[in-house]
Amino acid sequence: MHRNTRAEFWELPDSPSGPYALPPYFSIVVPVGEDRENLVTNPSFETDVVNWSAVGSPTFVRSNVPWAGAWGVELIPAVITDGVFYGGVTPLAFTAGVYAISAYFLGITGGVSYNFILATTAGVTLKSVTFKTTGRWQRVSFLYTEALTASRRLYITPSSQNTIGRSIYFDAVQVERCGTGNAFETTYFDGDSRDLLLPNILTYNPYYWNGVRHASKSTRSKYTRSGGRVINLRDLGFTLSAISGLGLKTPQNEYIDFSQLDGSQFSRSRKQDRSFTIAGRITQRSAVQLDQIFGSFARNFDVDSFYDRNPLILKYQPMDEDENPTGAELNIVCTYEGGLEGQRNNFNTEVFTASFRQSIESVFSHDDGLLLSSSSSLANANLIVRQIISGTWSVPGTTGCTGVGGAVTCIVKHPNGTIYVGGLFTDAGGSGADNAAIYDPIANTFSVVKSATAFNARVLAIAIDISGIVYFGGTFTNVDGIAAADGIVSYNPVTNTFAALGTGVGALEAVNALAIDSTGTLYAGGTFALMGGVANTSRIAKWNGAVWAALGTGSSGNPVNSLHVFGNYLYAGGTFAAMGGVANTSHIARWNLTTLVWSTMGDANSIINAIKSSPSGQIYAGGNFTTIGGVAISYLAVWNGVGWSQVGLLDAQVYSIAFLPNGSGYIGGAFTTVGTFLLPDRVSKFSGNSFQSVGIDFPGAATVLAIFIDPENLDLYLGHDTAGTATIESQTTVNNDGTGIAYPIITIAASTSSRLYSIANLTTRQQSDFNHTLLTGETITIDFDPRNGSILSTFQQIVSVANFTNIFLSKGSNIISVLATGTVITTIRWHQSFLSTSDAIGVI
Repeated sequence: MHRNTRAEFWELPDSPSGPYALPPYFSIVVPVGEDRENLVTNPSFETDVVNWSAVGSPTFVRSNVPWAGAWGVELIPAVITDGVFYGGVTPLAFTAGVYAISAYFLGITGGVSYNFILATTAGVTLKSVTFKTTGRWQRVSFLYTEALTASRRLYITPSSQNTIGRSIYFDAVQVERCGTGNAFETTYFDGDSRDLLLPNILTYNPYYWNGVRHASKSTRSKYTRSGGRVINLRDLGFTLSAISGLGLKTPQNEYIDFSQLDGSQFSRSRKQDRSFTIAGRITQRSAVQLDQIFGSFARNFDVDSFYDRNPLILKYQPMDEDENPTGAELNIVCTYEGGLEGQRNNFNTEVFTASFRQSIESVFSHDDGLLLSSSSSLANANLIVRQIISGTWSVPGTTGCTGVGGAVTCIVKHPNGTIYVGGLFTDAGGSGADNAAIYDPIANTFSVVKSATAFNARVLAIAIDISGIVYFGGTFTNVDGIAAADGIVSYNPVTNTFAALGTGVGALEAVNALAIDSTGTLYAGGTFALMGGVANTSRIAKWNGAVWAALGTGSSGNPVNSLHVFGNYLYAGGTFAAMGGVANTSHIARWNLTTLVWSTMGDANSIINAIKSSPSGQIYAGGNFTTIGGVAISYLAVWNGVGWSQVGLLDAQVYSIAFLPNGSGYIGGAFTTVGTFLLPDRVSKFSGNSFQSVGIDFPGAATVLAIFIDPENLDLYLGHDTAGTATIESQTTVNNDGTGIAYPIITIAASTSSRLYSIANLTTRQQSDFNHTLLTGETITIDFDPRNGSILSTFQQIVSVANFTNIFLSKGSNIISVLATGTVITTIRWHQSFLSTSDAIGVI
């Protein structure tokens, strides 16, 4: 016979086509019908390795390579006799009966050999299992029948020389006593386990510690369907032939049609629940056996076969053609939807397609986790700090601004990219600059404004016009030796020269506020009786580039503290009783830039320190008032063009306001609480009436006097009045290696009286604020899953928590920040989440 070598070389063989038997991918978690107790008191090493002892001198340390929780253990034998054992302090207390003993191990691919041993307290082996590592987590287990009441230990030891110097990780150690007729192991559990099936853990928690957390035995209740015996569907007589629907879920994309233009605008994508099916057959030798197996199969899926009509958990193990695991085992939370109604045409085979439904698109693997840093110190946080958009805090110029009784009161950006800072300080960033300085945010250095001593007293306001001329207002006199440069002066950075604006203000008078309108006209407010000697410029005046002019008849006598231009109005706030002789202009008024008249916005009963417009055009006023516009409003109010409304519930006055382009804003002042929330310090971020803490606790009792947000890169600058070391939120990089989002569980354990302020994901710009003081020894556990969210404390009820279920881990790197004072240990853990079963290939 002639052989067609050309065809053999160029042609691929025909692809095999089904139906044919697929590997046994699927198992089902079946409740045991009895409570199970894990006798190991610290089975996932979340707090320590107490009750574990070394045999010989191996490396034996806790590790952030977990299977359950945030911690596991790493063991590196130095010699063949090295190992570890459990029960050195408190041995396992056995009575007569059957015990299931298991643990998860992770070692190199290709296998190093270890022994997993149950022994007497004298080290005599009672039962041993030898296993080889596979490069991924594997569960090693065995059954042991105890005939006595006795004390026992667990040993993990090398079984061959090739283990020496190589790491093996182990975690999730479980010793459970089996009930009568239930001689089998069950899924891992401890008191920290979470029921994947329940809508809210506060309703019923089937997992609990029997005593002190991580220092006692733990129990899984028989009433949960989320844990129990794992039965492979093949063992129920099922042969799998097809799977449909466990790939990437099709998103629901939403668009908004344009009313005039062609096409539409993309709005959002969302993933709804999804259905999947598995198809196959059950084959037995007789009709009776078929009925028995089919009935058993169906009962395991029936909601009425268990205590609650909850979803079930299918497990999926990726495998190759030889049925070797190729990835992490997955949990699929689902409900049975149909397919087992019966379809039989012979005595031996039942063919069916079973349908299931997931309420979420993800499937879950084992835990991942790590230790979170809870706070950091920011040295030299003297009068000014900076936070870049990524969330990192720093001190401008490394040492900030110094000076006894000093403060930074104004911060403005120049068109050339530098930042002008004013206040009462000396030697800004080591530059020698007093009271006014120029900050270079790229070089992180300060420099003087022409000379170190150009300003002999405090700078209270800075404004910069479109040409780059910088205007300073304050209590200074004779700037740069110019006799008329009192209280107000201009500076040209190009020529490095100062210039007086008329004759300035009188002795002991000040310019408190500056603003510039779209025409370049400069407005000044303060304590001055006359500006440049011009009539009717009491406390407020305007400069057209050559001369000063009045705004009506000016203030009734008390100072103007804040000015802001928006649209066709100049807004003025302060302590004045009236402006321009117009009724109902006490403490706040507006000047029409076209008609040149003052008008009322309603009286305030006390000082207005700050006025700012939001991106949406609303006017915000902050101060020390408790009524404005005839309405009982305290400290912060918003004007909608007609009337005033309360913003937040603060306990003290506001000095500064700034806005981000998206409309959210920052306020600073002397307040310490918003509503019932105690803030870390006197600054808060807000959107509408929703407030968040800002992750810094300034040294001492700081008052935040200036807030500036760089419009280009959104860097945040805060000027205040204390010096020293600040406490700031600490950041930890958390890598979510799954392909789906994951909802973390964060545990905070306090060894001293501590306070938790906030937890945030700086990558996704989410934040949860807390108002909780942790007592000494207290531990709180926060589950951020919106489907199963909870906050549990070992001591007390948690109150006043804002948006605690809004944090998730996106795929890849996440920057998690925590701000907590005192001494705490904070850990984060999460179920690895995948968008399809194929995504788990290669995952350990």
